[in-house]
Amino acid sequence: MARLGRTVGAVIGSMALATIPTTKGEAVPETEPNDVFPGQAATVGTTFTGSLSGSDFIDFFRYTGLSAGDLFDLTFTATDIEDPADRLRAGLYSDGTTILSSVFSNGSTVHLTGTAGGSQLVFGITKDTAFGFEGYSLSLTTRHAAVPEPATIVLLAAGLTAAGLGAARRRKRS
Repeated sequence: MARLGRTVGAVIGSMALATIPTTKGEAVPETEPNDVFPGQAATVGTTFTGSLSGSDFIDFFRYTGLSAGDLFDLTFTATDIEDPADRLRAGLYSDGTTILSSVFSNGSTVHLTGTAGGSQLVFGITKDTAFGFEGYSLSLTTRHAAVPEPATIVLLAAGLTAAGLGAARRRKRS
């Protein structure tokens, strides 16, 4: 009976080995839309959840419809980290390789903030290692930069005028 069990095990093991691909080091290319720069089109305010695993080590998101000077806040959380030493990085990219600024997360929520220089921003999520599975969540919010109220400008002008008149009066006395 034990001999029959070993024979059946050997047959099943051989069948399993036959299904393993014979090429080494070739990764199956992904077809998701955010693996290449500039990445998947994204809408401000939408929360994205995704993951990086195996050879998928970067995801790009392209936010459009911004105005130059808009203030942005990218809220980013690394979730489902398999190894506590691993961490994910959210970066603001100017092209496919140049990171302008970035933040790291290994489970906590972090923020990447700044000012939009044009009508679009491209963010990339990368991982430290080529192993493991790491999930993430990100969302972008924007707001227009504060514009001074007319009353503030009037008060500033009045203060500068008073200072100028005071300086002129001192010159006449001396």
